[in-house]
Amino acid sequence: LSRGANSFVYKVKDIKNNKIHALKVIDKLEKDSKTICPRKLKSIKQEIEIHKRLEHPNIVKLVQHFEDDQNFYII
Repeated sequence: LSRGANSFVYKVKDIKNNKIHALKVIDKLEKDSKTICPRKLKSIKQEIEIHKRLEHPNIVKLVQHFEDDQNFYII
């Protein structure tokens, strides 16, 4: 669906209930190296915490989030 500086957004389908969601994949690693940026981690975790608390008809609801060694995933 879109691309940012350190992330991609994909259209995904939940096969259990046929619902369509947006999946944001955020790279934890620095562009030119394979190290994790502490500032980036803090910013991503803040984004997730803020998004968890938001409830508004014009804002997409956070469904789930998880991470692996290289990426954060926000549904």
